[in-house]
Amino acid sequence: MAKNINQLNLQYINDRSDNQINFYTDERFYISISVNSFASENIKVRQPYRLDDGRVLLITGGEALININLKNYTLKKNMGIVSLPNTIIEILERSDDYDFMAFSFPADLPIVVKIDSELVFDLNDGQSSLIREYFNLMWREVHQPEVMSAVIEHLQQAMLMKLYHINEMQQILRDVTETREYVTLNRFIRLVIEHSTMHRNIPFYASKLCLTPNHLGTIIKQASGLTAMQWINRFIIQEAKVQLKYSDSSILEISEQLNFPNPSFFSRFFKRLTGMTPNEYRQL
Repeated sequence: MAKNINQLNLQYINDRSDNQINFYTDERFYISISVNSFASENIKVRQPYRLDDGRVLLITGGEALININLKNYTLKKNMGIVSLPNTIIEILERSDDYDFMAFSFPADLPIVVKIDSELVFDLNDGQSSLIREYFNLMWREVHQPEVMSAVIEHLQQAMLMKLYHINEMQQILRDVTETREYVTLNRFIRLVIEHSTMHRNIPFYASKLCLTPNHLGTIIKQASGLTAMQWINRFIIQEAKVQLKYSDSSILEISEQLNFPNPSFFSRFFKRLTGMTPNEYRQL
């Protein structure tokens, strides 16, 4: 016999979270820095629920077996989840200390990146700490004397872009086997993430990896299909897009932060790789 699917929507959460000190809700979204108590009281195990809005979760403790859109996932501390509107979830098992931070986002929230299915992935300690900072910043914003919905939406968009980017990089690494070449690719990518805003020359990374520039270039091309410079440029563009969309910095300030000699050089670089100027991208 098929199970009825209950609605785990914003109205349901609003009606049941009044006594939850770790919840904030309004007519557009909710945020919680600890869901354990609410979930224990209001979300049944082996009962399917439909989410009419999107959700972002950071697992902070315990363990659970969750079915998301007919796929089972074992969720543990420092895992991240992005689910889209109309997702169906079912908690199959959960430990008593299972807990997570969460926020919802409306179906009409503009998202720069394209997320077309749920994202479930591990976060390292640094990434987990960064996502916690996003949650804590959002939590502080909703407790200001005047809650500014535009600020909340921009924080949501920024976190979604960051999580998408983390997942995208992990997917690239998951798709390759751990041969020596791919270990080198992995190390190179991590170095690029750390240093690309200041260092955009191949010899810098080759030196860090104890390789010649030519050898490094050959390995990266064979392992990924992209040149080392294409990888570096990809991360520079990603950082530029985040700053253009989610900061008030001027084009001059962004070009300086990304270590370009002048705004004109930065604008030409950005247009060559994206097909539009920084100002055109900012106005999308």
